[in-house]
Amino acid sequence: MSIGGLQKVSLIDFPAHIAAVVFTKGCNFVCPFCFNRSLVLGTVPTISQRTVLTFLQQRQKLLDGVVITGGEPLLHDDLKMFLLAIKKMGYPIKLDTNGSLPDRLKKVLKKSLVDYLALDFKAPLDGRWNEAVGRSDFDFQIWQQSLKLLLDSGIPFELRTTVVPGIHDQTVLREMGQQLAKLIGVNRVNRASGSSEVTRVLKPTWYWQN
Repeated sequence: MSIGGLQKVSLIDFPAHIAAVVFTKGCNFVCPFCFNRSLVLGTVPTISQRTVLTFLQQRQKLLDGVVITGGEPLLHDDLKMFLLAIKKMGYPIKLDTNGSLPDRLKKVLKKSLVDYLALDFKAPLDGRWNEAVGRSDFDFQIWQQSLKLLLDSGIPFELRTTVVPGIHDQTVLREMGQQLAKLIGVNRVNRASGSSEVTRVLKPTWYWQN
């Protein structure tokens, strides 16, 4: 594993868990809005796998989860062995992926090596997807294969979108929601309980004004 970062504690990256976050180096996308570009370019120092595993072993009574993110973790051939080593310590694992490697994702899911998964939903499933990932040759139908694997797996997961000026606006986000509804069979969306309080704290239009 080529590891470029270790966040020793996070309260937000793994729902309902106090987790450490492991950042892998390298990615097969070149997203113009990437906030981990140093990991993608490999310009950060490498942290040894042993260092990370030793840390996790020492924190077993303080942490109750581990997040593997990147970069793109599934690029690493030894990811499964790394996940297995963490699993043997009793940690639930959350994996972040861009969805570009469904064959590798399938193997990880088949081995029951992750307990929660976050899948990036970059942009509408057309040419705008290629713009968002910085690759004109990527077939977004590959991403749809990853989504189907998650739907069939039964494990909890989330889809997430980084809203980028120039790529996303309210119309685009609505279109993405409609596409997703068709893909996963959702035909109705209900407002979450308590959402009125959220809108009083932060108005939806704030995103487009700042």
